[in-house]
Amino acid sequence: MPRSMGLQGHPLGAYASAATPVGTTITPIAGLSVPLPTAGKWRIEGWIPLVVVGLPTGFTLTLVGSASTSSMRVLVRRSDATSSWTDSYLTTLGSASTSSSLTAQTYLFNIDGAADIVGNGTVSVSMTRTGGTSATTQVGSFLIATRID
Repeated sequence: MPRSMGLQGHPLGAYASAATPVGTTITPIAGLSVPLPTAGKWRIEGWIPLVVVGLPTGFTLTLVGSASTSSMRVLVRRSDATSSWTDSYLTTLGSASTSSSLTAQTYLFNIDGAADIVGNGTVSVSMTRTGGTSATTQVGSFLIATRID
């Protein structure tokens, strides 16, 4: 009989059942907060569609949390219907992926990577925009954390 592996391999997830308007100050995205009950190495994945109206001059996506990390490498990739993707790596909780000169269209933010979490806590997604008329995350956005050690 196999031994119990605890949380290893069991995904913990969060799902956005409502849209969140992204403001010009840091805005937590409703529903996208995952509790991490133990220290360890966690794979972090997410998918966040965003509808932009107007022309924001800047936009950020930040992974925040009450957990702390000893190392982290999470790719945030932004894609849209008219151009190739842009991407950046987050190396600590609280660091931001920054985009500029967004146009009025739908974007998709993909989050994929891993973090060595030192203690228990939460990991959440926050966004902010500079300028533009509005930006709204969509129902169906999700964030998943899977223990991999």
